[in-house]
Amino acid sequence: MRYPASEKLEIIRLVEESHLSARLTLAKLGIPRTTFYRWYDRYLQRGEAGLQDQSPKPKHVWNRVPDDVKRKVVDFALTETELSPRELAVTFTDQERYFVSESTVYRVLKAHDLITSPAFIVLTMTNAGKSAPGPMFASSKSASNSDLIRLRNIWLAASVAAPSSA
Repeated sequence: MRYPASEKLEIIRLVEESHLSARLTLAKLGIPRTTFYRWYDRYLQRGEAGLQDQSPKPKHVWNRVPDDVKRKVVDFALTETELSPRELAVTFTDQERYFVSESTVYRVLKAHDLITSPAFIVLTMTNAGKSAPGPMFASSKSASNSDLIRLRNIWLAASVAAPSSA
């Protein structure tokens, strides 16, 4: 329960003027001692103004990336357009000596509409004599190990069949 400054001051005066100990007086009032002594310290330091409600929000979040670092990440991404968010994070950390995670880079770039959807590669069978590979995954919910091996084999067959342009 939050108390207005006037009630806090009244409680402080009541405890000061009571013939009982502070512990017993606070127990009868139902106020925790730590709460009272926090109020009392603020009252002794700043007077009645110290008893005013203070914002419970912190002034600075300890893990928030500063705006100037976000701008540097965006500028860096615009100059290094071929790098993925993971590569950008590693390279940025190496060059700028300021650690940013891959997820942070991704969020910053997404906020600036610099993340594009991934390119999908369509694999086709080039040899007509081979049978069709069948469905890619046995179930739509999860891929078994054999499904992933099948996918790898299809990719390998397509990369071997495709002429390299090196």
